[in-house]
Amino acid sequence: MKLFLTSKAFGNSVIKNKMLGQLKKDVRITRILLIPTALSGTYPPDKYMNELLVSGFCKDNIIIFDEANSNDYCNLDIDIIYVCGGNTFTLVKLINECGFASEIVKYLSRGVMYIGRSAGTHLVTKNVEHVLPFDENQIGLENFDALGLFNGIIFCHYDQGRENYYSQAIKEEKYNVYKITNEEMIIYDNGQISIL
Repeated sequence: MKLFLTSKAFGNSVIKNKMLGQLKKDVRITRILLIPTALSGTYPPDKYMNELLVSGFCKDNIIIFDEANSNDYCNLDIDIIYVCGGNTFTLVKLINECGFASEIVKYLSRGVMYIGRSAGTHLVTKNVEHVLPFDENQIGLENFDALGLFNGIIFCHYDQGRENYYSQAIKEEKYNVYKITNEEMIIYDNGQISIL
C-alpha cells in the first residue's frame, strides 16, 4: 500500500514534481480517480481538474467520483486515487455513508496509489477530531474515526499558528502525531514512513 499524504498535492509545484517522479507509468497514460467529495455542496472540482491537466494527465484518463452514485466507481482500471481537499468532516461522513471507504481499501490492496490533499490526507489517518479548530463540522459528524490506513494523525498546512495544537496532540499520547507544511509530504510505503 502506497500513500502520498500532502497538504496541497498538485497545487504545489515542489510536491507535484516529487509525486510525478514516483509514478509507475507515463503521466499521459496514468488513469486517476478524482474524489472531490470534501467539496460537496460548496463548489465544483474545476481547480483540481485543471491542476491535473497542467501536470500532464490526459482528460480522458481522469474519472470524477460522485458519492451519490458510488457503485459506479467500483472495480475500475485505475492507477491512482486522488482525494481532494475541502471540508474534512464532510469527506469522512459521505465516504463512509456511501460505502466507498471499503472500496478505497480494496483499490489500495491491489496496488493503486493513494494521493491525499489536506482533507484527503486526513481521510486515511486514525482520527480527524484534531481538525476541529481548522474546519467547521458543518455536516454534524459525530464519530471522528477515519479509515485508519495510516497509523497516526497529521496536521496539514502546518505553520506556527498550529504549533500549540500539534504540541497538545503529542502530549495527549492518543496517536502518533505528524505535521506537514504545504511544501512537504509523507510517503507511506508498506509500513515505511518518510517525509519529503
